[in-house]
Amino acid sequence: FDTSLNALDSTETCISGGMPYYEFANKPAGNFMVKAKLIHNAAPGSAGYMPTYGLATPHWDSASSVNHNGDLDTMHINMRYGVVPSGPGFIGGLISSGAGRGATTDVPAAGMVVYLLNTSNQVLAHTFTDNNGRYAFKNIADGLYYIYPEDFNYKTIPSGLINLGAGNDSISTINFKQHTTSKTITQETATGLNLIGGNGEIRVFPNPTSGNLFVQWSERIGESVIVTVKDMTGREVYQGSVNMDTNSGKVSINLANLEDGIYVLSIDGGYNLGKTQIMLVH
Repeated sequence: FDTSLNALDSTETCISGGMPYYEFANKPAGNFMVKAKLIHNAAPGSAGYMPTYGLATPHWDSASSVNHNGDLDTMHINMRYGVVPSGPGFIGGLISSGAGRGATTDVPAAGMVVYLLNTSNQVLAHTFTDNNGRYAFKNIADGLYYIYPEDFNYKTIPSGLINLGAGNDSISTINFKQHTTSKTITQETATGLNLIGGNGEIRVFPNPTSGNLFVQWSERIGESVIVTVKDMTGREVYQGSVNMDTNSGKVSINLANLEDGIYVLSIDGGYNLGKTQIMLVH
């Protein structure tokens, strides 16, 4: 990451024979990154080429930069190419963007590039989210994959390992949250995560959370249980009472005032029902 990056600009060129050429003129002194992407992916021979930073990487945080002082500088770009074997598989999901600490609603992360990686972290293919923040990789072979959304100046934590195989060829809930305060992009679950309790009857989600955490149960636990959250030093940072004297229910817990990090949530109803780690990322 080049912290002295101080300008963004764009230009267009076309491939009409020979090597494509680009030029940025009359730019102030400073450190710059340059990225190339195809506008017309339907052009013959263009399929498979992905957005690429100079000198040759799809990721902004490993790109080379130019220390421009007013003279003529050169930055070549060798565009990266990816191929994914075809098959019956489908991976998709939704990417939303939060407005930061205290936000009550998210907005779709439209136009974000999303990469499909193999287990060697090689980029096989890319796509972009639509206006609703949705993305999809279609007609891909069974195998092991990761999903990696990316936006400039954001650190991405890739998805968990995705196993496409017989009877599990379609996965459409690989969702992510773009945290505009912490400048991170992390995977979220669609229906819940981290089952706790003897029969897994209590669910805590989403995880990671930006502060609004839900505790959901599907059978009667007892009139009152104690929910406790501690940081990794064992210091108690939250405690509250929840009435679980119904066959099912859901309550929300507001942790927005806590710092980003890993916490341990436990539930006690006269005996320890269970505990789980949660990640807080605003």
